[in-house]
Amino acid sequence: MGKTRRILITHPNYGLLNFSRIWMFIWVCLQIGLVSAFSQTHYTLTDLGTFGGDHSIAYGINNSGVVVGVSRAVPDEPSTIAADFPFVYSNGVMTAICTCFGWATAINAAGQITGFASFPTGQHAFLYGNGILKDLGALPGSMSGPPYSLAYGMNSAGVVVGQTRNEAMVYYQGIMATLGRRAALTAHGINDSNDIVGTLQSEHAFLFHNNRLVDLGTLDGDKNGTSEAFAINSSGQVVGYSYIAGNSIQRPFLYQNGVMTDLGALSGAFGAAWGINKAGDIVGEFDGSAFIYRNGVMMDLNDLVQVEPGSKLFHLFTAFSINDLGQIVGRGAFENEYGDRAFLLTPIP
Repeated sequence: MGKTRRILITHPNYGLLNFSRIWMFIWVCLQIGLVSAFSQTHYTLTDLGTFGGDHSIAYGINNSGVVVGVSRAVPDEPSTIAADFPFVYSNGVMTAICTCFGWATAINAAGQITGFASFPTGQHAFLYGNGILKDLGALPGSMSGPPYSLAYGMNSAGVVVGQTRNEAMVYYQGIMATLGRRAALTAHGINDSNDIVGTLQSEHAFLFHNNRLVDLGTLDGDKNGTSEAFAINSSGQVVGYSYIAGNSIQRPFLYQNGVMTDLGALSGAFGAAWGINKAGDIVGEFDGSAFIYRNGVMMDLNDLVQVEPGSKLFHLFTAFSINDLGQIVGRGAFENEYGDRAFLLTPIP
């Protein structure tokens, strides 16, 4: 049997055509890379300032761009402890919600704000709207000391979630209650379908859906591992963090359709996802740098900020929340300056 012979194309311009095709392929690849690079959203940075102290953090933002968080004021006397006050930031102005020590953690579309503060009867969750601050009280418990409550999340209807007497708490229209599941330790987030996410007593993330408490487990299936869930969007996508490798590595996760997925890493070993918007864009932190996760890619937000010539260098540590317009808030700091600063990132059209 004779040797197999390869039949070559004998077009007179084959060499030229082949060369042209190769360069066309390279050109297309370069264009795809350039489009990918230039399609990344970039941002302007706004330092929200403080009440005169050395510390502020932004935790929540609604679709109107109104921001809430905590800011430190200068003590009246040198011997006085600096006070942290809950704030609302709108139209370039930071305003204290009250003169009580506390934190504002979430704001909804109607402009209602929730958080927790020190009241005469103890540390309680609050609801703020139309200039009125309401102490939500607390459920009596068996713990030593006065009853307490903390609020971490709220939906468009004004349903507040958090913790009271070491159990996950829900508050709506004057009524505070637990989830009715003692296994649920803290509720961190709630969507407009009243799906709730948080942390179990067993230190696993949970989803409360259709009156059913679901243990989300961990990324590597370790029953003794740790995970927490912080936010859930209208599609039921849940974000948080999970430890892996014997609780030695902490990774941000996305949970959807019954599956927990590792979002990967920027660098290092410790990360968490804190917020997610309607489009499924996720924000968080990884080893001291804020990130955004979009379309399957994690990016360091510090690389996406437009820096004005001559401006002071600012590092973004943590991104806590992202609204449906893509605005992001969190915690950062100026280089060589002491103290955290609340920031707002606004996408550049």
